[in-house]
Amino acid sequence: MTVDTHEWAAALRSGKYTQGDMQLYKPREDTYCCLGVLADLLDPTAWVGDQWMYDDIAHTTGLYDEYVPSDLPMGVFSTMNDVWGFTFEQMADVIESPVAVEYINTEFTQ
Repeated sequence: MTVDTHEWAAALRSGKYTQGDMQLYKPREDTYCCLGVLADLLDPTAWVGDQWMYDDIAHTTGLYDEYVPSDLPMGVFSTMNDVWGFTFEQMADVIESPVAVEYINTEFTQ
């Protein structure tokens, strides 16, 4: 299971996914957080209701950081989506921008 940076950014910009927060996927609202979009790209058959079958494994083993095709840790993306209110378009810009990745890494490690 791999997704490259440009594939994830393209999916965020595609209009196929409606942005939500606080949960990978909310089937009643049909919304995804940015990591839910990534999960759907990794394995779209792995959804059971609002749960992605690999979710517990990914959280407990740190595999999300392995899945995220970026030099930024997974937590940055959930913060951008759920706390800072970044749009999918803005997150796609960050994902594809080495300068933004460097800046955010610097801010999160100080």
